[in-house]
Amino acid sequence: MRWKFLALLVFVFLINLDSVFAACTGTDPPSSGSWFVSDTTTCSNIEINMPSNSWINVTGNLTLIGVNLTFNLTGDGKANITVFSNGTLIINATASNDWNIITSNDTALEFAFVTHNSSTLYINKANISEVGWTGANNTGGIYINTINASIYNSNFDNNFRAF
Repeated sequence: MRWKFLALLVFVFLINLDSVFAACTGTDPPSSGSWFVSDTTTCSNIEINMPSNSWINVTGNLTLIGVNLTFNLTGDGKANITVFSNGTLIINATASNDWNIITSNDTALEFAFVTHNSSTLYINKANISEVGWTGANNTGGIYINTINASIYNSNFDNNFRAF
C-alpha cells in the first residue's frame, strides 16, 4: 500500500514538473536561430541559452522574470538584443532572492543591446555583463535611444562601456 502511495506522489510531481520550475508563455526561445517576439511573451525562472549568430528582436512585449540568459557567442557582435520602436522589454525579478542574469558564454566575447526610439525598457534586479566592444555604431555598450527607460537595483559589469 505504501509503494502505491509513493508512486502516486511521484506521478503527481512529474505531471506538475513544468509548472514548478520554468515556463514561457507566448513565443518560446528558439533552439537555433533568432528569437522574434511580436506578441506578449513572458518567461519566468528559466535558463535560456541563445545560439551564436542569434538576435532577440522585440517588436511586441517580452518580460523576463528571474531568467538566466546566456548568448553562446563565437565572436564579438554575433548576437544582440534589440527592442524596436513600440516594443517593450521588461527585465524584472519579483522574489527577494531572484535576479536576472544576461551575459555571454565567454568573457572575451560581447553582444549588443539596443533600444530604439519609442520603445520601452524596464530593468529591475538584473546583472548584465559582456555588452559592447570596439566597433561600429551602437556597439560600445547598452545603447538606449528612448525616453521610456527605467533601471533600478541592477549591476552592469565587464561591459566595454555601460551606456
